[in-house]
Amino acid sequence: MTVQYREVCTAGDLIVRGAERAPDRDVLVFPGERRTYSQLLDRSVSAALSLRGLGVRHGDRVGILLPNSLAYLEAWFGAMLIGAIVVPINGRFQSRELQHVVPDAGLRVLLVAEESGAVSYVERIGRAFPDLSTDGEAAGGARLDLAAAPLLDHVVDLSSSRARGFLPSALWDAAGRNVPGGTVERTAARVALGDPATIFYTSGTTALPKGCVLTHEAMVRQGQETADRLGIREGDALFGPLPMFHVGCSQPLFAMLWKLGTYCSMPIFDPAAGLRLIQEEQATTLFTAFPPITNALVEAEGFDADSFGHVRTVMNVAPPAQLRDIEEKLFGARVVTGFGMTEVAGSMALSDPDDPIERRVLPGLPLHGAEVEVCDIVDGSRAPAGVEGEIVLRGPTLFSGYHGRPDLTAEAFDEDGWYHSGDLGMIDSDGLLHYRGRLKDMLKVGGENVAAIEVESHLMAHPGIAMAAVVALADERLGEVPVAYVEVVPETELSVEEVIDWCEGMIASFKVPRHVRFVTDWPMSATKIRKVDLQRRIAEEFGLPPPS
Repeated sequence: MTVQYREVCTAGDLIVRGAERAPDRDVLVFPGERRTYSQLLDRSVSAALSLRGLGVRHGDRVGILLPNSLAYLEAWFGAMLIGAIVVPINGRFQSRELQHVVPDAGLRVLLVAEESGAVSYVERIGRAFPDLSTDGEAAGGARLDLAAAPLLDHVVDLSSSRARGFLPSALWDAAGRNVPGGTVERTAARVALGDPATIFYTSGTTALPKGCVLTHEAMVRQGQETADRLGIREGDALFGPLPMFHVGCSQPLFAMLWKLGTYCSMPIFDPAAGLRLIQEEQATTLFTAFPPITNALVEAEGFDADSFGHVRTVMNVAPPAQLRDIEEKLFGARVVTGFGMTEVAGSMALSDPDDPIERRVLPGLPLHGAEVEVCDIVDGSRAPAGVEGEIVLRGPTLFSGYHGRPDLTAEAFDEDGWYHSGDLGMIDSDGLLHYRGRLKDMLKVGGENVAAIEVESHLMAHPGIAMAAVVALADERLGEVPVAYVEVVPETELSVEEVIDWCEGMIASFKVPRHVRFVTDWPMSATKIRKVDLQRRIAEEFGLPPPS
């Protein structure tokens, strides 16, 4: 048996390594803008110096609320170089979430910018913390004194808005000039693999977001194992359009850094511009992750076999039938899928691009070093092959806990260190993981368990249905009944009767939706449909109390 050697480093050392081994190779490409490995290191060091000049030290938290950009990643790696912990803030968060996350994370410095399309993050922070506008000395470099965020010293405006209470970009640039030489190198050398690198706040679909603490080792190992499983080669280019506050960015980004490759992205996903970027940079892997993004690229003008022939692998998370449909459109590129979450820095299992499609439409085998098992929901014993239960996880990419919430951390882990995911699944006789849905996303219809994802998968196999979400509606006789929200493929007509007919005789009668509602706009968290909003909507329609 051969034992595989693993060279593991901190996140900061990852870009130092790239600058030493491939200094002139492009590491980041945005439309009209790019950075080589040496340029990324130089600019990250500059950001690190500015942070040190503002008083940021090892273990301090630095928040980033910016659009996808080169500046975002330069600040991120700059902070990690000096042992600070980055808190990427969801760009969709409004006042309530911001008023929670900023003090909960204990941010020392927050970086914002004025515009992201129609979004002004400066304005949004100003609304969330109105006392900022009364602090006239902050713009001159004085530390803030906010009752709502007592640890927050500075909110840096990297744009040119000159908003009152925000540290202007000119002072940010100047902040590092008096930091002693060699400071970044010395502090980078003290950063340990087990130190926290990033705190990702989960979307919090039913409560306020909670912060998942990921170490340097977790993020780097995730990148290594992802690159190996997906067959990414040195110097490859990858297109990753997901927001940078999401592990759907950090996972493929770290994979490309490990392989000395190029990560291609854009401020806001635009299908036509994205397709041009894929073609110009000859991207071999697309980490689009969600079918609506992939389908938008496929439908963009200019998508053809000649322009897409260099793409080998496309990563999507979707039911098997939908993944098969996507692959048929990709001119030979292979679809893969996975199972993961913020708490594991990305994926815990990924399918292999070299496998036949029957295996590739399943999350597949655990990544190297990861442990994935299924346990009985009632007694916690290990479930045999082919038997459904809760998916439990262990391994080097697992988060170290929820920031400031030892109670939630203790609830999530058992005494043997297994993280209980709250997901329903099964491992077959070949060791492949099958995902069945969230345990909490189960309906109880007349005493029968119904997995929402099963009904959704059947609905989305209909050629006229683009997206479906199934939720529960309280019912006096059956306890709960399924309700299907359906988005129809453009220029397609579909009736309620046709949707129900598609289900009857194909799935058990108690799984057939009792009600169908057509939608064109979904309530969304960062990446998922907010089913709690759909449940509230249907409950209100029937005059029932909202779900607890």
